[in-house]
Amino acid sequence: MAFEKISQNPNYFRLSIILFIVACFSSFFAEISELFFQTSHGFRGTPNLAFHVVNFGGIVLNNFLIILFVFFIGRKLGGSTSFRQIFTSMSFCLIPVIIGTMILALSTFFYFFSIPSYDTLSPSYASTFMLSPPMLSNFIIIPFFVWSLILYFKSIKITNNFTNFKTILTLGLAFLLMYLESMFYDLTTSIPLQFLYH
Repeated sequence: MAFEKISQNPNYFRLSIILFIVACFSSFFAEISELFFQTSHGFRGTPNLAFHVVNFGGIVLNNFLIILFVFFIGRKLGGSTSFRQIFTSMSFCLIPVIIGTMILALSTFFYFFSIPSYDTLSPSYASTFMLSPPMLSNFIIIPFFVWSLILYFKSIKITNNFTNFKTILTLGLAFLLMYLESMFYDLTTSIPLQFLYH
């Protein structure tokens, strides 16, 4: 199987690190494209750069912790795969995420910088905006994230030699822990950010 070969071949580890970094920065690029649009059109209450930097930190943290949680939960359920093998195989699962977020970022960046200012937009702008490439891209990238989730499932099952039940349990608990961690991260970073807005 492909994931078994990837996880057991040390030559893929460096490539997996590159994929992990690219996945993080592609998500950050999506954040920055939105920031450029908001600031160029003078939105009031637009979050400053610090907000997006904190978001980027959350993206990197979540991408790493989901792998770490899968590793530890897998070990508790009887898996014997090393962290390096889990990291390698799961980083390759981020390829669909990279594709999806780049589609979103590029469509947002090019579309928003090609439209006129809001003062000159027609009353029908709302309906036009809803059908614009950036808005449609939010739906288009959904299959990419589903694709990545399916790859996660296959990666965990193959590298740990798990049953479907153990794989679902591992992935479910890992996402639950990541969700709780995200809530804690947002809570602890929201207070300092409030001081930067004033």
